[in-house]
Amino acid sequence: MKKLLILASILTLIVAAPAFGCDKAKAAKMADASYNSVDTNVFHGLNVQPTVTRLDNGVKIIVVNASQDDIAAIENRMGSCPKSSGCTNCPIKANGVTRSVKRTDDGLVIMATADDAELVSKIHEYASKISS
Repeated sequence: MKKLLILASILTLIVAAPAFGCDKAKAAKMADASYNSVDTNVFHGLNVQPTVTRLDNGVKIIVVNASQDDIAAIENRMGSCPKSSGCTNCPIKANGVTRSVKRTDDGLVIMATADDAELVSKIHEYASKISS
């Protein structure tokens, strides 16, 4: 009977172990899942591969060889959250970030810069996610 109780306890721990997982790992997984949405990634669901150049005070993002529909979607997404609203989901649309979206002959260029070091860090983190 004692052996059966020990075996049952071990099996319970094995089965329940994932429920006791690390909170930091869960938070990271949730952050990655929430990043992959239109609210936090203006390129989500589009067939584009942006080229990102890190600047000391932000980023320059170039999109070329994209369909006109994808270019229009990016312009719409970048413009749908006014800079003055302080959109907190996307760091390139946050208060304190100067951003521009300009069409070129073969795509568009997005510039996002900030004076605040913390904002610049968040912009750089965002850029590393979209360029990987």
